[in-house]
Amino acid sequence: MVFSVSTAFAEAEVTGKIVHESAKFTTSGITIGAASSHGKDVMKTETSARILLMATLQKMPRFM
Repeated sequence: MVFSVSTAFAEAEVTGKIVHESAKFTTSGITIGAASSHGKDVMKTETSARILLMATLQKMPRFM
């Protein structure tokens, strides 16, 4: 009697990158096209994360 069983083998690689960006006005004033002035405020804040998963899946037959 022959039994057929399948198993899977996975090889994975995970890479990632986390970025935080921020900018602040160093002096008070008016920016181009602005209707009002600003103080020494935070102009922008952004945080982002990128995750990449690469994997190879191979099906390996086994006989018992």
